[in-house]
Amino acid sequence: MSVLIVELGLPSLYLVPALGTGDNGIEAIMEQPFFASINWKQLMSRQIAPPFKPIINRVDEAFYFDTEFTMKTPKGELLSN
Repeated sequence: MSVLIVELGLPSLYLVPALGTGDNGIEAIMEQPFFASINWKQLMSRQIAPPFKPIINRVDEAFYFDTEFTMKTPKGELLSN
């Protein structure tokens, strides 16, 4: 498995801790009112069907992404573990 580290060029103003990265991790996400209707036990055991499953013909398929993003060249480095 490899990970692509990408430099987004965002000002530091946008670099705030993401939901779920704090002390109570995923619990912070699960407790959000927006996600109240989710049965987390079923979701984690993959018993819930996704509302949309794209048809993918290739590993690098980007059909469902806006060209605003797919026409950009990523900056960064490819890391392998």
